[in-house]
Amino acid sequence: MRISAIANNVRLNGCRYHVLHTSSFPLGDNRYRNSGQALEFKRDNRYRNSGQALEFKLLNNHSCRAFKKGLEIHLQAAPSQDEFMYNNHQVKKPKLISQMKDTILKKYGNAVVVEEELPRELLLDQSEIEVEYDRAGRFIKAQF
Repeated sequence: MRISAIANNVRLNGCRYHVLHTSSFPLGDNRYRNSGQALEFKRDNRYRNSGQALEFKLLNNHSCRAFKKGLEIHLQAAPSQDEFMYNNHQVKKPKLISQMKDTILKKYGNAVVVEEELPRELLLDQSEIEVEYDRAGRFIKAQF
C-alpha cells in the first residue's frame, strides 16, 4: 500500500492541511516541458481584473462609497440607477478636476511659469552670507 507524499508530510490536525489546496496533478508532471509549446497554467484569479468583472468591481466600489456618503443607493436593489450615477460620475469627474486646477492656479498662480520667467542673473546670483546678531537684534558681523 502506497501512502501519498502529502499524507507523509502534512499533519491531519495541522492548520495547513486542506483538501481543496492540494492539486489533483503532481507538481512536477508537465507533459509539455520538453516540447516547444509553453504551457502556463493560470488560475481563476486572472479573471478578477479583466473584462466585465473589473467593471463590476469599480461599480460596486462606487456604490459603496456613495452609500457611505449618505446617498440611498444599492447595487443589488437598483442596479440601473447605480450604473446611471456611476456613468454620471465618470463624466463629471474630469470636469471637476480641471475646474479645481483652474481655481488653484487663479488663486496661487503657476509656480513653474514664475520660475521660468525670472531672469537668469537673479537665479545665479546666490550667496551664503553668515550674519550674526546680538540678543537685542543688532547687527554684529557678517562673513562672506
